[in-house]
Amino acid sequence: MEPTAIVWAATAAALIVVAVLAGVNAKRAADELSRISKRVNAFADLPLNAALAKAGTDAARLSTALDQMTPLVARAQTAIATIRRGPIPPDVVGGIVRIGVEVQALQQFIP
Repeated sequence: MEPTAIVWAATAAALIVVAVLAGVNAKRAADELSRISKRVNAFADLPLNAALAKAGTDAARLSTALDQMTPLVARAQTAIATIRRGPIPPDVVGGIVRIGVEVQALQQFIP
């Protein structure tokens, strides 16, 4: 065999070996990528993710409740200011006393 043919045969063999090794390495990388993809998809099913989603909705509900609280505080402050202005008006007290008398009179007729 001629020396150039031996060199060409050795080069072809080396090229085939390198191509096979590159193919094996590429398959190993694809398998690893598939395994990692499956693990990442499995992370979506963890209870922690459900808890985080629930916490997000709870935070939104709390934010809404806090936004609705401002007018309620204003109404409470108005009521407190009304109460602090003074005692109950006499006509209201008289009305309550009359209702009490009427209730007692009604109880006499109820067996």
